[in-house]
Amino acid sequence: MGLDADPIGAYRRSGWAEKIVEERVGGQQAGWGA
Repeated sequence: MGLDADPIGAYRRSGWAEKIVEERVGGQQAGWGA
């Protein structure tokens, strides 16, 4: 990822941004002792 010309774009395309948002907003539904 460090070699990507658009690291932020790559990060967003990877889906991690959405996953993090879901974990923060969704609380424990992401497998934290649910």
